[in-house]
Amino acid sequence: MLNAYAQIGDVVNAEEIFTLMTKFDYVTPNGISFATLAYCYANKEGGPDLDGALSVIHRASSTNVKPDIKFLNSVLGAFCRAEKEDALKFVQNMRAKYGVEPDFISWNTVLTIFVKAGDAHRTEQILDIMDEKKFLARLSF
Repeated sequence: MLNAYAQIGDVVNAEEIFTLMTKFDYVTPNGISFATLAYCYANKEGGPDLDGALSVIHRASSTNVKPDIKFLNSVLGAFCRAEKEDALKFVQNMRAKYGVEPDFISWNTVLTIFVKAGDAHRTEQILDIMDEKKFLARLSF
């Protein structure tokens, strides 16, 4: 149910399901359930809720769930949908703050933001980083 509500961006019902899962000990929240909730905020009806997506990281941390790359990329999706250039800082801090190395999806999400913004300079910078990390071979032009 949580995933179904996340797919349509129904934060109210997703939060209710998440609360019920934890309240009655049906499921112990893990990285997957928190990532799904973060995705819901990124995909929220009426537009992404970046603060909501970021708050899911803090909620996970408070239950000793360490974010993994899929979880952080779900949060990053909110940056992309909101077209927030702060996504670059978020990705650059993933390793230091969460102990997670950004992957192809992370960098490609940031690249998408700068391409949409028409920022040729930053687009080139991201492509250079992706080339350095050997990610460009995965892109098809």
